[in-house]
Amino acid sequence: MTILADYPPAAPRAAAWFLFVSYAVGGPAFAAVEAVSHLMSERFGYWPEFLYAVFLMQFVCSLMMLKRRLAIPALMMLTLISLGAMASHFRIHSPLTSLPALGYTAVQVWLALRIRRGESR
Repeated sequence: MTILADYPPAAPRAAAWFLFVSYAVGGPAFAAVEAVSHLMSERFGYWPEFLYAVFLMQFVCSLMMLKRRLAIPALMMLTLISLGAMASHFRIHSPLTSLPALGYTAVQVWLALRIRRGESR
């Protein structure tokens, strides 16, 4: 069985791969950066442990996306995390830096809707 093989063809599969790789690599990478520098906890005013929990949740959700039946709950959680990231950027008066989180939110919602539409057929 190929990873993400049970996803619909073409664009949804590419989006699922993009999200999987970015969260599976990004979560641990950001956790490592935070462990060394405390850059994000100082900038956003969060405890480092909270950020570690968020990065761990991103990694776990990326693994959950490998199974199509778990993808929608994983995408819902990742969307909540992305919305929290956008809110954090607005809170520190840096709205333009929230644009990547907005892009992730849009892709995650679109993919969840595509998967849901495929399940109802």
